[in-house]
Parts: sequence; structure tokens; C-alpha cells
Amino acid sequence: MKRNKYLQILLILVIFAVIAYSSWRMLKISGSPEYRSVSVIVDNSTSDRWIAFREGLEQGGQEEQINISFVSTDVFKSAEEEAAVIRKELENGADGLIVEPCGEEESGVLLNALPQPSCVLAVFGISSDPPVDTVQPDWYEMGAAAAREAVTGQNASENREPGPVSNGPVRRVGILTGDIKLKDMALCLKGAEDFLLDSGAEIVWTYGPDSVPDSRALSDKLSEKPADVLLSLEDAMTKVMADYARETPAKCPDLTGIGCSEQNITNIDEGWIRALVVPDEYYMGYHCVISLSRKLGTYSAVKETEPVPFVIVTKDNLYDEDMESLLFPVVR
Repeated sequence: MKRNKYLQILLILVIFAVIAYSSWRMLKISGSPEYRSVSVIVDNSTSDRWIAFREGLEQGGQEEQINISFVSTDVFKSAEEEAAVIRKELENGADGLIVEPCGEEESGVLLNALPQPSCVLAVFGISSDPPVDTVQPDWYEMGAAAAREAVTGQNASENREPGPVSNGPVRRVGILTGDIKLKDMALCLKGAEDFLLDSGAEIVWTYGPDSVPDSRALSDKLSEKPADVLLSLEDAMTKVMADYARETPAKCPDLTGIGCSEQNITNIDEGWIRALVVPDEYYMGYHCVISLSRKLGTYSAVKETEPVPFVIVTKDNLYDEDMESLLFPVVR
């Protein structure tokens, strides 16, 4: 009898222990923050141009309790191809999307695939006003700033190496653009043109990637119509411009461009480009997450999304502490 009594007491204790542990687990789970999953879709995800943008995404995800999935992609050949990736991520259970629209004129296919209540666009190229929230630079002001740097700052470095700096006032400017059918690029070009015309500079030509796909084509254009200064308004075209400088340093005009890739930062460091206008893509990625967090109901503080700032990078300020933290960010 005494043994049975002990067994009954032991069984009761075990039951109470199980109930207590289960209650503790339920309280712990209910008190844990709810994480959401967000897929990030950009063109050519392995490109070095996304390094800062990705760091900003991860920082925002840490702060806002959002799991960031950076989807592996190649170069999109069409908006339909990117739309297919969007649909697949939604089918796989993504709570929200951050999308960089591919440079496609007919972007309606892409926009129709977006889940409007739970999507934010990181705008680097799109032909129409999207129906969802966007995080992007002021393209007009960025184009004007690049033009201002091209014509007023060209003699700032007296001993620039290895390419020469032209002497005297700037009269002839050649402009390299991205796809001007896209709204952001058209605004960027308009800002550059307005400043150049007001400054008295002559725009001798404007070419896009179809006309100048590489440094050899750029060399042909300069032979036909020489320019004192080259101004590039897009990262890939800035690389073409720097390649030309590297191949023909003795006759290369002064170079200013817009860009954010690691290669173009290296081009500044090596002296092939005199100045680079760099949008703060760490900030851009971070605020994409903040904006989407608000939509998903996990927003934890009052923060305003604003136009993405940009900076002027030269060889002289490249390794300043503030500039390094912007160009080479680290998740904190």
C-alpha cells in the first residue's frame, strides 16, 4: 500500500511538472517577437553593385524583426521573367516583397504581378508611376549634381593620375546615359542638361547603351565629335567610360559619373574617374525594409522614409571616415 501511495504521488508530481513546462513554453512562444519573411528581388543579384544595398536590407531586417531572403537571380531579359520570380516567391509564402524593377519599357507586366499592400519598389529604372510605395533618389537633383561636378570641379585635383585634366573653361560635354525611356533616367538627364545649358557648356552629344555598348564604341564617338568632359549618368556606362580612360589615358577627357559598384569605387581610387556621384544605397535598402515593415504591421518606431541622399566621391575624400562608412557599410 505504501509503495502504491508513493507511486501515486510521483505520478502526480510528473503530471504537474509536464503541465508547468507546457505552460512555460506557451508563455515563451507567445512572448516571442513575430518574424515575417520578405523576399528581395533585384536584377543580377550577384553583382557587386548590391553590396551596400544588401547591408542596409539586413540592418533593417534585424531592427524590424524581418527575415530577409535575397533571391538568387541572373540578368532579367524581360519584365515577364522578373514577374515570374515574383509570383514564385509569393507562392512560396513570402509575407512581403522588395523589388528592383528591371530596365524594361513595358513594365506593366511586372507591376500587375506585385502584391500592392505588401510590396516596396527600390527604383533604379521604371517607365511609369508604380502603384506601390517607392524608395529612390531625387533623380533630377542627382543629374544636376553630377553635371555641376563635371563642369565646376574638373580642375580640383591638379595632379590627377593617370588621365589628364583639360585646362580652361569647359565648353564641350559628352553625356552617357542609361535607358532614357525609363522615367528615372529621363529625369536624371533633364537635371544634367538643365544645369549644363545654364552654365554655358555645350552638349556635343548624348548616347545611351545601345549606341555606346563598350569602350571601343566610345572611342569612335569621341573621334567623330571630341569632348572636353565626359559625364555618365548610369553605373554600367561609368564603367565603360573608365575602361576607355584605362585604354587611352593620354587623350582621355575629364570623367565624372554616377555609380555605386565596387568597380567604380576602384576606378576612383586608381584615378580613372575624377568624381563619382554615389546614391546612399545602404540607406535605400534600410528604408525599403522600414517602409515595408509599416505595411506588415511590425513597425516598431516612428521613422519617415525620404528621398535617398547621395554624395560626391573623389580620390581626396574616398577614405574619409564618414565616406568609408557609407561606401563600405557593416551591419551593426
